[in-house]
Amino acid sequence: MRIIAGELKGRRIEVPAGAELRPTMDRVREAVFSMLENAIEFTHCRAADLYAGSGALGFEALSRGVQSCVFVERDQSLAKQLKVTGQDLGLERRMSVVQGDVFRSLAAVRSALDGPSGQGYLILADPPYTAHPGAKLVAALAKAELFQPRTIFLLGCPKQLGVIDLVGAAAEVGIALSPTFQKSKTYGETVINCYGF
Repeated sequence: MRIIAGELKGRRIEVPAGAELRPTMDRVREAVFSMLENAIEFTHCRAADLYAGSGALGFEALSRGVQSCVFVERDQSLAKQLKVTGQDLGLERRMSVVQGDVFRSLAAVRSALDGPSGQGYLILADPPYTAHPGAKLVAALAKAELFQPRTIFLLGCPKQLGVIDLVGAAAEVGIALSPTFQKSKTYGETVINCYGF
């Protein structure tokens, strides 16, 4: 797997042998970042790659200029590989890796994203489709106050799950959200939901 664009275009992203992954396909990544380019200034934001796996989304964001990225990955071998890949790409000062469950790691994510006022958040989530958290993830992110002004949240979903009702999911836990925009696009068996605040 290779980085598609930016300062690290063409560089390889390694994964441990035998790792069970569903990497975001190149054409989907390309479409995702094309969508994001129209919604956010990469150099003015910090990113989080939840359910990082190979780290393809986070490394793509770093290549395109985000200030920093925190990767969250439950699998120990994948988390170790993310650190190795970051060193190989010369990104170790711009990234951190949290090895653990996403829901238990949101305080660490919030801490890693916090920066000077005026900066935005880019939250990337492409969870496993076999146990997709859907609205539960949206509710947890809302409770962790991660949908700040100037946040872009991108969520990959299996086609059968489709568009996630972000406002409804947050309302279920007593939080009122008012996204400034919402876009959804289907690529094969994948639906990409993009929300802005």
